[in-house]
Amino acid sequence: MMHSIDTHFYPGWVRKAITFSIDDGKVPFDKKFIDITKPAGIKGTFNLCSNTLTYLTPDQYREFYAGYEIANHCKYHPYAFEDGKRYLFCEDPFIEDQADKQFVYSSDQNNLCRIYNGTGWRYITDGKHYCDFIRDCHRDLEEIFGAGKIRSFVWPFTPQKNQVIIDYLAKSGYYGARAGRGAGEVEEFSLPADYSNWHYTANYTNLLTLAEQYENCANDKNLKFFCIGVHSIDFENADKWSDLKVFAERYGNRPNDYYYATVGEIFDYANAVKNIIIKDTAIENPTSIDVYIVVGGKKVVLKAGSVYPLSMDSVRN
Repeated sequence: MMHSIDTHFYPGWVRKAITFSIDDGKVPFDKKFIDITKPAGIKGTFNLCSNTLTYLTPDQYREFYAGYEIANHCKYHPYAFEDGKRYLFCEDPFIEDQADKQFVYSSDQNNLCRIYNGTGWRYITDGKHYCDFIRDCHRDLEEIFGAGKIRSFVWPFTPQKNQVIIDYLAKSGYYGARAGRGAGEVEEFSLPADYSNWHYTANYTNLLTLAEQYENCANDKNLKFFCIGVHSIDFENADKWSDLKVFAERYGNRPNDYYYATVGEIFDYANAVKNIIIKDTAIENPTSIDVYIVVGGKKVVLKAGSVYPLSMDSVRN
């Protein structure tokens, strides 16, 4: 008798995960977001710029974001000067309501300039100082949330075409980096193929439409991924809190259908699945994470570091 082996499950033997990745740490609106999603069991990641963490005390920030993942969103939320692109600089003092939008101006912040991005004046800097701001943000966030807790980077705006920053992130030890704007391909709701340049799935404009597609998409033998982005204040500005409430009511508290976790937990689990070793006589889990599998129709929790014996007639499905 041949036994099929299926390793493509999240905890609870489900195929689909739900999470969120919310930028900028706007506490009043993050609170509204949490008040809606937390009772539904929905978890996720908040991406913070350390220079803006002045609304609460460090102890209050730890309590407010307890149970969620915190990611590095870069101190000062800047752009970077892009390789090969020419910029026009103005030596006049920067006065916002008088500044010429075609120029880059110096600013009152060390190593930061001002640039107009189509909607407002933003900070911009060179690659070296951008990396300094990433390091500074990481250090500041660890001082609040704990050493080793900041494991991911989220680009402010779009990923910058600056090789100094790209090389730094590749060596940083972060498990991944999320693009700041734009949803990726969602037709199959697959896990990101590249954690160093991944996208959220849906935002306030299309949340319910894509959630319905996600619920109805094939529940085949591939791990699925659904991530809400990108700012909690978006729901406020667009008066879309009702959509988030509907989402939480329809898709929350369904552990038999969905795995609710932070972005980092989902990626860590997916990596553990990839590292499962299937031999003729056993299945080995060399990782530090329990993995949920099915062997010959039997549900098995393959404990971290454990070996599950197989009969000679078992085959991987």
